[in-house]
Amino acid sequence: MQVPLLDLRLPYASIRCRTHVYHQFVIRVPERGVVRAHLSSRGIGTEVYYPVPFHRQPCFAHLGYSCDAFPNAEAAAGDVLALPIYPELTSDQQQHVIDSLAECVA
Repeated sequence: MQVPLLDLRLPYASIRCRTHVYHQFVIRVPERGVVRAHLSSRGIGTEVYYPVPFHRQPCFAHLGYSCDAFPNAEAAAGDVLALPIYPELTSDQQQHVIDSLAECVA
C-alpha cells in the first residue's frame, strides 16, 4: 500500500532560525502503521512518541478535558512518526531511510 505523498508533512523550521538542533526528526503521515511496517521491513527503526495526547494521560485526568478538547493534539497523536536521527547516522544510512520512505509514498 502506498501513502499519498501530499499527505506527508516534514518538520517545519522558521526562516527566522539559523539552525535547528533536532533530537527527533518527526514526520506526519496518514496510515502511520503502514509506513512504519514498511520501514521496519527495510531494517529502519522508528518510534511513536506520545501516542496518547497529554490531555488524555492519566496524570492529567483531574483537569477534566474531553477527547475533543485539543483536536490538533489528537490528530498529531495519530499520525506522527519519528525517523532515525543521531550523530553517527551515515550519509548512506540517511539515503536508505529516504529511499525506503519514498518507496512507500506515492
